[in-house]
Parts: sequence; structure tokens; C-alpha cells
Amino acid sequence: MKMAWKTDKRRGARRANKAMLARRAARHAFKAGMEDAFALCNEFLNSKQKFDGVKNWFEDLKPELARDFKYYAYYKYREIKYKESMFSKYRDMAELYREICISQDSCAEARESRQGMCFPDTKPATVHQAQVQEPTARAMRVAGRV
Repeated sequence: MKMAWKTDKRRGARRANKAMLARRAARHAFKAGMEDAFALCNEFLNSKQKFDGVKNWFEDLKPELARDFKYYAYYKYREIKYKESMFSKYRDMAELYREICISQDSCAEARESRQGMCFPDTKPATVHQAQVQEPTARAMRVAGRV
């Protein structure tokens, strides 16, 4: 007899599921904003212009990007270009981004291992010597290359 999946009927379970989905959406939005900030920082670094002060042009630069991410990109640019230290707020943003990426990588690895357990007849793909395997994103982060 096959058991059907049933929703959790306990008091507060629906609220907990909503909160979990809200946290997941917030993490996704934060990660996307940080990736856009990194792209903006690269634009600053590759530009011939000097960005010595935050002026009105800065607010009009990327209207879809939140203000904190714009400032993160600017201060990251200043840190790389002029070796200035960033404010603790922006250092904390970078740390949170790293934690989100690491947790997503570990969840993906756990999911892959569970799927391997669910389908034991499938054999892992063999890697030929001619194929070069690139390191995973997590391995690159641990090595300090990202």
C-alpha cells in the first residue's frame, strides 16, 4: 500500500512554510543583487573614468539595483583600487553572500548524494583521461580564488 503525501496540519505549520519560502526568496534576491554589484564593480574597475566621489550620476547609474548594492560596488571598487578598507556593513554583506553560496553548494551536494541513493542502479558517468574536470564553485571558494 502506497502512502500519499499529506500536508502538515499542525497549528503554525502553514505560517512556518510561508516564512521558509519568504527567507528563500530573500536569499535569492540578495544573491542576485550581490552578483549585480560585482558586475558594477567590474565596470568601475574596467572604466577609464575616475570615481572619486559619489555624486548624482551614481544614483542614475543602475536604477534597478538597490542603493546598498550600488554602494557596496563603489566601496569594493575603492578597496581594490585604492586599498581602502570597507565599512563593516559592506564587509558583512560580503560575508553573508559567501555563506549563502556555501550553503547552496552544500545543499546541492547533499541532493546529488540523495539522488544517487534513490537510483542505485544508475552508474556514475566515467571520466576519460582526455576530459579535464574543472573544480566546483565551492572548491574554488575554499581555495580563495573567488
